[in-house]
Amino acid sequence: MKKLFLTTALCVISASAAQAQSMFDGSMQIAVGGVDLEFDQYNLNGGFVVHSSDQFIVQLDAGVSTGNTDEYNLGVHLGYRLSDQTTLALYANYNRWDGVDYNMVGLEAQHQAGDVELNGFIGYETGFGSEYIYSKFDATWSLGGASGSSGLDLTAGFATYTSVGSSTDPMVFAELDYDFGNNLSGQVGVGYADNDPYLRLGLTYDFGNGRTFQARDYENLFMTW
Repeated sequence: MKKLFLTTALCVISASAAQAQSMFDGSMQIAVGGVDLEFDQYNLNGGFVVHSSDQFIVQLDAGVSTGNTDEYNLGVHLGYRLSDQTTLALYANYNRWDGVDYNMVGLEAQHQAGDVELNGFIGYETGFGSEYIYSKFDATWSLGGASGSSGLDLTAGFATYTSVGSSTDPMVFAELDYDFGNNLSGQVGVGYADNDPYLRLGLTYDFGNGRTFQARDYENLFMTW
């Protein structure tokens, strides 16, 4: 099952890259990771910008995961550019996690300040018989400066997920992203929460300028990006 998932995911990325390289902006990623440094979760996800103007952005997301847990998600982002450096958006996700349906809605923002990009979101979720507030904030540094000449980016931040009226320790995480060229990049992410270490490896292909927003599902929240 795992080999079939990985083989199918790589075929999807390869076929999509060959047929749609310049048709639109978007990204597809295959990733593997898990808690306690075990590779027991496999994920294929994509985000595609279906409308982009001087002020408005519409992006659609889709993803599927298998392994320790099974999940699939569908999402939409409605973005508004305040300036060339700052974008605000509303998002909504439908997720199914091990047979349980849950819905997420929230507000997200990103800001480019020289060679540093700031990202954050806060959301509300219903599912699992309760209500939750969750958030994630991070900063990405281009280690080659604004030109990105080194091809290496470093992201660091934290994420929270709490039942309404309670509190929990946040996850802290860091990720290295290396640009191999030809729109292909690799990611190595680590995280730590509730005395558990997380590890994730990813391979991403960008169409055009890539996706504008990351997915806002469980995979994105808990497995470092």
